[in-house]
Amino acid sequence: VVSYALQQRPDNIRLLGTGGSAAWAAPAAALAGDKLVRVLIDSDGFRYGQSETYRDAHFVPGAVKYGDLPVLLALRSPQPLMLVGEPKLPEVVARAYAAADAVDHVVHSTSPTIGDKEIDWLVK
Repeated sequence: VVSYALQQRPDNIRLLGTGGSAAWAAPAAALAGDKLVRVLIDSDGFRYGQSETYRDAHFVPGAVKYGDLPVLLALRSPQPLMLVGEPKLPEVVARAYAAADAVDHVVHSTSPTIGDKEIDWLVK
């Protein structure tokens, strides 16, 4: 039974990061690559630099030094990504998708929160 389960690979997995989960959703999305069909993250303006101590649950060593959340989001390129909770699409994200000739795979929603339009994109 175990070997059968390991051979079955889901091909329709999506990731929804809300409620302060951008700290783990962004690196998970970058690492998962094309294993995730679509990723929708509400960053709510989160930056790792907001952590005041290494004991903070969102603290990741080196995250700020190497570009903070925007760089982790850029590592999702060229896979589909929708970003909510940012005043504009971070420049490094836009450049990464442009360099991969995948500007149509990144969407910046100006909505203050995730709504029907964003969920429709995620499940599309």
